[in-house]
Amino acid sequence: MFPQSHFSLYHPPTICFIFDNYETGVKIFNEWKKQESRIKNDLDITIVESPFPQNRITLPNGEAYKTDNNKGYFVCLSSNYRRTSDRLTKDKSFVADEMSFATTSRYHWMPELSGTKNRDTFKILYQRHSKCYIAPIYIKDKSNPKSDTIFDFNNAIEFSNIKFISGDKLDATSSAWCVLFGDDKTHSAVIPATSYQN
Repeated sequence: MFPQSHFSLYHPPTICFIFDNYETGVKIFNEWKKQESRIKNDLDITIVESPFPQNRITLPNGEAYKTDNNKGYFVCLSSNYRRTSDRLTKDKSFVADEMSFATTSRYHWMPELSGTKNRDTFKILYQRHSKCYIAPIYIKDKSNPKSDTIFDFNNAIEFSNIKFISGDKLDATSSAWCVLFGDDKTHSAVIPATSYQN
């Protein structure tokens, strides 16, 4: 997460998606730009912060998350099933009561260095402007974000579907539920049909 390209407090912040191959990332974002209105409506980004539930949480390395460690958060990308269902129900060829949805989510654990203000600054700026930008970025050495970086703000997309939630507030009706249990299929999200009507 970064403030805008010039790190100005007077502009919306930016979430950067790190690609191992920057050209591939640019191609993906160029395709997204061709259907920008749909991306804005159908993509959700959820920032899952501490505290997390005490029963269980697994980090990407397989180790259990310690609930007294607040140095990190999850970023979860998923489809906005409520808006998708709303769009489909307007199509008379679909019967709402008979529809089932499968959503795909991707998440990433973001460790934080002690004293960093990136996440707090992002939240302040996002709430101030009610939007941010998403953009591709390439970082040569991921362990050192100040290493060689390729970033072109011309590839950025304005975005406003950001949710902030603490892990202990997640339940099985949330598409970000997956961050708590990783690949454990016994805890898959179950979204009741009535939930998208709320």
